Amino acid sequence: MAYTIRKIQRKSGVVFSAIIKNQLGEHLKSKTFQRKGDAEIWAKRIEADTEKKEALGLSGAGMTFVLPTNHPLRCTPQGNRSENNVANDIDPSDVRKEKKQTQQIVNENQKRIEAGLPVVGSFGEVALEFFEMMQTWAGYLDGLKVGASNTVQKAKINCVIHS
Repeated sequence: MAYTIRKIQRKSGVVFSAIIKNQLGEHLKSKTFQRKGDAEIWAKRIEADTEKKEALGLSGAGMTFVLPTNHPLRCTPQGNRSENNVANDIDPSDVRKEKKQTQQIVNENQKRIEAGLPVVGSFGEVALEFFEMMQTWAGYLDGLKVGASNTVQKAKINCVIHS
């Protein structure tokens, strides 16, 4: 059994996550603390309790108390997901940022649909951007044609005058 202490930077400040893993590297327990010392104490106590059970020959012994799913003291699914994310080296703030960005895209797409525009990232949006780019190039090429015809006219006039 081994434990690691991970420092996590959040908007509210720095927290420390203590993660307990077995010999196979499987996640057993994790808990978040405000102070690194508290995280280390918790992890060392868990480790000491496990060693004590093994020394007494009770390594498989233990009682797990599981609350019913609808019990008010049961951990929230969000809390369980956050603990699993921390154990798998995923920063919970990154998960929240990604969720926020996804919601912003959904809101933007809804506004675009209401305005009669194609959804962001769709073929319609790419085609519309390409069409607008081609119109810009067409205007640029028209300007070149006018400039070229003016140059040709000036060249003809110069040829007539110098002949």
